[in-house]
Amino acid sequence: MNNDGNILDRIADAFDAAWQDRAGSRPELAKFLKQVEPPLVSRLAELLIPLDIEYRFKAGESVAAGDYRDLLDGSESIAQ
Repeated sequence: MNNDGNILDRIADAFDAAWQDRAGSRPELAKFLKQVEPPLVSRLAELLIPLDIEYRFKAGESVAAGDYRDLLDGSESIAQ
């Protein structure tokens, strides 16, 4: 696995741990996406969004496609 893949995996692991260790509030997906350069945001989102959906469903939260579409539409600014 290349270095980018290792970085993405570490961030995904940290996001997963943040969901498991949360104290009442869910981790902010945008904060995790900001940890990579713009070219990697979409690849990282592919790892984090399914985790986010899974944990939100388990927590009884509603999930809408717009939650993520809006986030990714601004991915250039997220990564800065």
